[in-house]
This record gives sequence, C-alpha cells and structure tokens, in this order.
Amino acid sequence: SEKYSQADITLDSKRIYLIKEDDENHAHELFIGSLNRGFAGLGIVRDNPLDLKEKYNLQKTSFIWLTNTKAEGVPTETRIDNLYKLISEFVKKSKKSVILIDRLDYILTENKFEDVIKKIYALKDLALANNCIIIISVNPELMPDAQLKAIEAETIDLYGKHLKKRVDLSEMEMNMLKFINDNNVINKLVSYKDITSKFNITKPTTRAKINTLQKLGLLQVEQKGRFKSLKITSAGRRIIG
Repeated sequence: SEKYSQADITLDSKRIYLIKEDDENHAHELFIGSLNRGFAGLGIVRDNPLDLKEKYNLQKTSFIWLTNTKAEGVPTETRIDNLYKLISEFVKKSKKSVILIDRLDYILTENKFEDVIKKIYALKDLALANNCIIIISVNPELMPDAQLKAIEAETIDLYGKHLKKRVDLSEMEMNMLKFINDNNVINKLVSYKDITSKFNITKPTTRAKINTLQKLGLLQVEQKGRFKSLKITSAGRRIIG
C-alpha cells in the first residue's frame, strides 16, 4: 500500500539501527524504504514471510521465518549462530544490502542473552566492513532493562533520537501533526492551504512550519497533481503517540 511505498527516513549504510516498537510496523517501513533505494534485502521475521511478500509486494526479497515449525517453501530458523551465518553469507555476496531482524525479544526466548549480544557485536563489525544496513526491532516491554541497555549501547536508537526532539516542537507544531494525522487516517488530503486556514496563520508561516517538521523527518510532502499533500511519517506518529 502507499503508506509503505516511501521511507520516512533514509538510513545510512554501515550502521545498525534499533527500532523499539510494540504494534506498529516502523521497522518494516524502513526495510522497504531501503529496498526501494536498490538494496538487496534479507528479512528475518516472526510473521509468515508468504503473507509479508503478498502484503508489501516483495516477491524477490529473501526471508527467514523465526519459528521452530518447519514450513514448505520458507527457510525457518531460531538459533542465533545459524542466523548469523545466513546473514553473513547474504551480506558478503550482495553489493549493498539491508537486513531486517524482526522481534529480537523472540530470538532471546530461544537463545542465551550472552550468545545474542556477542552476535550483535559481530553484526556491527559486519555492517561496518560492508555496504550494509541492519535494522533490529524489539518490543521493549518483553525484555529486561539491563539487556535492552546493552543492545542500545551497540545500536542507533532511531526513534528514540526523534522523540528527544519532542521538546523542541511548539504547541502549534504538535497540533499541526495531530491535524494532519487525523486527516491521513481517513484518507483525506491535507494541503498547505488547509493548514493556513485551520491555524489562522500566514502562508509564509505555514511554509516555515511545514519545512521544520519535514526536516525533522516528521512529515512528507507529496505532489498530488497541482497541489502538495501533507502526510505524517511513522516518526511523526510516534511523537504525537
């Protein structure tokens, strides 16, 4: 669907990113955004890969299913050593690659934490040595704090960085995000003119505010025929949370 056709934020190669989430698919969005930029992708996921391939139209993308149940036509694996070996092989044979490791909290139920953190150190080195992006998603509610902190120390906490910017947003900017989100949810297009009229501000002020929110990665501006339509990004949704 259109929501997933563009990444909100461009991820850099040679980095390992941590996405802390409970129910929204921010990690999936970022993974697909990198695929759209020409990166070869390997998704290690908790959902059935056949469903994901259909949902996001990813017929050419490689997946490994995190399950102990054998499945026809889909590689399955839960052991961290084997997963690391498969990731390493994929990265080394690809010119530029993006790896999605979905639900690290589940991997931790199947492996010792010491083994997992060692492999995260190794993944960091692997990303640095190759043209590779690694995205790890985790549900922080399902992990001990000390383990989460150890993982945070080795990764870039992407949305955590954005949420720190929350204090920099004015009340009007927060309300703009909420207004745009409310309209996006019901598939109603939002124009610059709508913002000018809703918030009773001048056109230059509207442009400046939209520019600020766009630079923070909280809004996207899409050309829709003759006018520009405003869409909140997944980072924006986190902030109004």
